[in-house]
Amino acid sequence: MSKLCLIQLVSEQAMPNLLPILRLRPKRVYSLTSDSTADRSAKIVSAAAKAGTFFENENIRLSPMPTLQETSRAVLRAVHSARESGLVPLLNFTGGTKLMSIGAFQVAAQEAIPSFYLNTRDECLDDGNTAPDLARLAGGDLSIASVAESLNLDIMVAANGHKSVSSGRHWQPFFPAAAWLQKHPIEANALARTFSGKTGFFGPQGEPRKPEGWLPWFERPFSIPEGLLERLPHEVVRKAAPNQALLPDTTLSSLQTLASGEYVENFKERYFEAIAPVQASLAFLGGAWFEVIVADAMHRAGRFRDVRWSAKVEQQSGAELEEDLLALDGLQTVCVSCKSSAEKSRTLPHLEELHARVNAIGGRMNRCYLAVPDFRDPSGHIRSRAKTLGIRILTTADLDTATPFAQ
Repeated sequence: MSKLCLIQLVSEQAMPNLLPILRLRPKRVYSLTSDSTADRSAKIVSAAAKAGTFFENENIRLSPMPTLQETSRAVLRAVHSARESGLVPLLNFTGGTKLMSIGAFQVAAQEAIPSFYLNTRDECLDDGNTAPDLARLAGGDLSIASVAESLNLDIMVAANGHKSVSSGRHWQPFFPAAAWLQKHPIEANALARTFSGKTGFFGPQGEPRKPEGWLPWFERPFSIPEGLLERLPHEVVRKAAPNQALLPDTTLSSLQTLASGEYVENFKERYFEAIAPVQASLAFLGGAWFEVIVADAMHRAGRFRDVRWSAKVEQQSGAELEEDLLALDGLQTVCVSCKSSAEKSRTLPHLEELHARVNAIGGRMNRCYLAVPDFRDPSGHIRSRAKTLGIRILTTADLDTATPFAQ
């Protein structure tokens, strides 16, 4: 397969172009692009490299609205160039416009070169029957299942134009505490009130805005049920006394340095790094423990790969967006957003935002969930909009069923 030359119509969606590359491992790829897909080729090359697949890539830039004839001429040139280099050309006509696909397919038939269409539903290459050699060139197997199993979130986000995705946090050490909170809803609700709102831990003034403002809070104890306290990892709280805890002090020394008044390089970046563990601790106690319950349910479901909790997706601009839970299910990117409640005024805009984010992260091949422990929607407006956007709502009752993530 090292002598293959893959000719592709580049699509706005990454998978129709990336998966055949990973499956066939061509030596060279000719990517036919238009104005709207010109930058997609570089993203596909980057994603393939993350998957350990390297090849010569050459872009063939077409006009903004390529005609059948223009596409045919471009494909024919690519075929001749491949043959002159001693390579075996084959055509992927999945992407592009209908006219581009027809023009490319006609050349494949005239030149008797193998062609295929990527069938993501059945996870295989559908033979275009323009030449008899596709199955042989693919090693006798047109399935792409093996490629699907080798995908991870790093590859998927690169294919869709993002710089990177972090590994997230290990949710397993937090599960005993999360399970305790799930079984004790009265205590869980009391903790949520303790660590949120103007009557919460920091009072009406909210979180401190400067390093020196944080320091006194590390010595202020707060109440934690003993049954929970003994289950909490040390990075969430420090045990002060029975039923009493303190904020984690893993970054206290960093805050003390920042509060010293001396010059500190990258002050803003280091400040946010120093308060992040404390914010994560307070968020967990305030309701983010439910994310761990969902992560455990995803793990037990046995269908998800590469489950990541609190993973940060870095945009090309450098901005980072943190997602509650990300995973893969076959060829689909899975995104789960967890909320403690579903107030209509907040949830409806969140559904729109969630829909846009998961499409940006995984393209159109995605599955999206909104997880809410005790979901209430008397008017039905939230469920209706979620259904329109393809977002499934999960409750605690759903997570207790045998197949909570069934499509």
